[in-house]
Amino acid sequence: MFPSLTASLLPLAEGFNPRRLPDLTPPVAGVRSWEWLADRSVEPEHKQAYLEQFRRGFGTVDPFERGLLVEPLPRTDVVDSHLTQDIVWELAGAPPVTVGLGAAAEAESTDSWPFSVPVAVIGTVAPSRTSVSALGRNIREELTAHLAEQGIRWRTATAVDAGRRWHEPVVIAEHVEESKVRSAARLHLQPFYSVWRVEGGVTIVDVVEVATGDVVARGHGRIGQLVTSTCPMIPGSRCGDLCRAYGGPWTSSAIHAMARWEKKRARMIDALGCDTCGDGAITLFAGKVISGGRRTLSAAPEPGRQSRHDRLVAPEVEPG
Repeated sequence: MFPSLTASLLPLAEGFNPRRLPDLTPPVAGVRSWEWLADRSVEPEHKQAYLEQFRRGFGTVDPFERGLLVEPLPRTDVVDSHLTQDIVWELAGAPPVTVGLGAAAEAESTDSWPFSVPVAVIGTVAPSRTSVSALGRNIREELTAHLAEQGIRWRTATAVDAGRRWHEPVVIAEHVEESKVRSAARLHLQPFYSVWRVEGGVTIVDVVEVATGDVVARGHGRIGQLVTSTCPMIPGSRCGDLCRAYGGPWTSSAIHAMARWEKKRARMIDALGCDTCGDGAITLFAGKVISGGRRTLSAAPEPGRQSRHDRLVAPEVEPG
């Protein structure tokens, strides 16, 4: 009999209360809601003063040229991504609590831990070099089914690059039987995964190479609750930080740049949400707030997208 979803769900540690976690997105004085920004009756000078204070550039921007190529990232960058990524998931409740794990200096690391065992964070996007093996597969569904069959409990989450270049569905699995977890990661085309645990009053993050089982990097982490969903396009965004549209309607390259930016913004909002713009209800363009529908663009990933394993680059143009 296939294990039920409830039986496979990784339980929280006894006595763990996510509402006691520190707020990772504390309020910022003067922040207004997206409804306030969209309200055309607001005095222009008041709105402009707000935008001057809280707009923070375009956010992370992908290359906009046509015919982009996928280029594998160096091994060191991929390993580092497992140490610096932010991991977000929601715990059911009334109201639900969004929990965030992220990198921290050892002195800032916390010992609050939601689980009674160490956990592995396993990615579900395959490197481009394994694209033939990954073709047509839903790796997250396969991975969670495999873990359940092995008697390993898990939860789903979203990982996002600290620089907001990519985001990725991930699986948080109990890391009690290391050989089974490593086998699961290998079968699902992951060259590395991270292991999170509390030791000596701080959170330790180890990056494990799947092929060898060696720990190839170590760092520290912290945990907190995300009371407000801040701009997912801006690295280290605070409450009220608002990205502005990249590109525009003037030339072919500007149009193409804005289309790519809008698609990336839609995907990031779909994955992480944004209370600043109302999940895409408003856009800041050329100094003006433009109202629009929420998540009106497809959030589906494009072929050959940016990931922790790969980046997009413009093809080299032959001289002459």
